[in-house]
Amino acid sequence: MPKISALVTYPVKSCAGVSLDAVALTSTGLAFDRVWSVVHSKDGKFISQRTHPRLALVSCAIDPPEAYTDATIRRFTLTCEAGSMDRALKVEVDLDANDDALSQTECWDWLGTCANEGETAERWFSEFLNQDESGRGESYALVRWLGKGGFPGGAQDEDAGVDVDDATTRLTSENYGSRRCTTTLSDGYPMLLVNQSSIDALDAMVRPSTRVDGRRFRGNVVVDDAPAYAEDRWASIQISDDIHAELCKPCSRCTIPAVDPDTGSTEHGDVVVRALAQTRGGAALGTSNRFWRACTFFGWNLIVPALRRADQGMKILRVGDLVDVTSRREGFP
Repeated sequence: MPKISALVTYPVKSCAGVSLDAVALTSTGLAFDRVWSVVHSKDGKFISQRTHPRLALVSCAIDPPEAYTDATIRRFTLTCEAGSMDRALKVEVDLDANDDALSQTECWDWLGTCANEGETAERWFSEFLNQDESGRGESYALVRWLGKGGFPGGAQDEDAGVDVDDATTRLTSENYGSRRCTTTLSDGYPMLLVNQSSIDALDAMVRPSTRVDGRRFRGNVVVDDAPAYAEDRWASIQISDDIHAELCKPCSRCTIPAVDPDTGSTEHGDVVVRALAQTRGGAALGTSNRFWRACTFFGWNLIVPALRRADQGMKILRVGDLVDVTSRREGFP
């Protein structure tokens, strides 16, 4: 039976992930996943490795680490570091404090309100991103998610419903999954599942020109003990004994898999892009969706339709948890 081999959360969108042995499942996905984003100071539009690949070189940590699983912890520190910076950035967060500095933030088609983490964070990311030409001499700010979910110690969306009119609420697409769920500053869904065997198969295609590991695909839940691309046939899964999730949509890939996570460079990235197009292009996969035929796909977006209830406590995912495939699809959609 497949099982979880890695759990990764990405505190700052497009920066390096944090691998964990255990992490809470909030109503918007893994704890601390994409709850911060770097944005253009001038207009609040998010940036990512698509245009700023050096973001891959920023490592992140949360202190205390117990905050990943303990819902009673409401004060914590985000630390960002990069080898080219002579100092670390430390951002103190108190979920009980009022956020006076608010920022209008644009993340794809969502326009909402986030907390602005201030001038120190703005100086740090502006300096870092302008160490090469991708920074374009612009100023960059760091913003934080203010909606429900995201943090174990924060309020969670519940089965009673979601306040879709709230300026801090962001919903998944109504076109995929059995119900709309909430997400943070992700590309659009609470979690991403990738299969280690699928990563290994792609890696074998691109060697010796380059190497491919899971970091290029930025998955949250990595599974093993399954054949390569078996996930294309999975419709729903049960993790451990009581977490039911849907593989609601295959993840269409942009240019980020071309970025080497160790160098922040796209050198040799064309090899990865060609391998993906050859084996994971919509046409090659036989998609029935004509809009997908020119896209490439790797990994599956996950939603957990049965949102947590206040009296059930926080669910915890752990490396080693078994993944039971509870329903299957006939083929790639």
